[in-house]
Amino acid sequence: MVDKDFDYTSVPFEPKNEYFYPDRIFRDEKSARNQFFQDQDFQSSNYGQALNTRKGREREQTQDSFITYLNDLQLRNTPRSDGSMERPGGNYDFVEEDFTYLDRLHNARQKQFQKYNPYYGMSDERIKDLEPRTS
Repeated sequence: MVDKDFDYTSVPFEPKNEYFYPDRIFRDEKSARNQFFQDQDFQSSNYGQALNTRKGREREQTQDSFITYLNDLQLRNTPRSDGSMERPGGNYDFVEEDFTYLDRLHNARQKQFQKYNPYYGMSDERIKDLEPRTS
């Protein structure tokens, strides 16, 4: 029942008697990145194994540069508002495996943002009970 491609960042989040946390999006992005890097599929990939050889600050910098690279990949493959691509003629300087990483990062972000869906954690029966009934 929940749309996996719904952008949960567009849902206003105002819990009872609390205000919006300005750093909420930053914290959610960091959590999604952690989920992405700790994913078993990523850990078993070539890049994940290479990343595991690094320690401390070097590892954090490598992770940040990899996320920047994936964000750039996504930007280059997203059409502009006028319908044209950022780089006409296609983007052939990326390895095909990079698109798999980009898809996994997108899924990790969507999993993190699901909690802002008003139906998050509810069973299908409970959601059905909450829907307005028509006669």
